[in-house]
Amino acid sequence: MKRKPILQSAHEAMQNPNKKAVYKILDSVNLTLQEREVIIKNCLEGLTLEEICNNFDNWGAEKKSICSYPQVVRIKRYGMRKIGAFLAKK
Repeated sequence: MKRKPILQSAHEAMQNPNKKAVYKILDSVNLTLQEREVIIKNCLEGLTLEEICNNFDNWGAEKKSICSYPQVVRIKRYGMRKIGAFLAKK
């Protein structure tokens, strides 16, 4: 399945071997804490979205809030759209 161009540019930016540049992009974009955490864990740390969903423990609950796989996918997609839009403006 082919990604939309805005999402593809965001994914390419996250694959940059220079991690300082990636974190600079993440700091420049207005991401929510959840979006930032999902993108960092998935793109930089290499965890799958399913692993991320199972490991969340700081989403506003004492132990673990309810987190489904489609929620994590949606959160990542919204964050990547924001990154893609930021890169398009550059």
